[in-house]
Amino acid sequence: MRKLLQVERLLILLDGAAARPDLDKVVAEVADLAVLPFKPAAQDVERAADNLKRLSDAVALPMDWPALPATAKRARRYLNAVPEDRRLPPFKHIPRLSDLLGDSYAEAAYDLASPARGLALEVLARAGIDPDDLTEPR
Repeated sequence: MRKLLQVERLLILLDGAAARPDLDKVVAEVADLAVLPFKPAAQDVERAADNLKRLSDAVALPMDWPALPATAKRARRYLNAVPEDRRLPPFKHIPRLSDLLGDSYAEAAYDLASPARGLALEVLARAGIDPDDLTEPR
């Protein structure tokens, strides 16, 4: 990590550090923004809220949020359990990697592209990073 931090133009995305407070702490110390995903389930929301207390500059990302109005209404209590100013907009279901590798690639990629672009721009904005700063000079 220290070696990578010497690179001036670097964006690191880390996934899979669940239940690793030691790693979370290191990431939070060096990251422009730590994003804590959670699903609409009591245990996930509780973990996200606890992590937000420990990591003062982190934000929570509601993942796999239901799209159907009735289901979304029931899940709203989980959304409201996380402070709005520490929460990114809900993100709908992301297809599994296998969906992107199989015959359903075109449909999965299309469904993912626009929401993923929006999420990336939201994360960069929260981190105070201009997307143009990440592109190669022309």
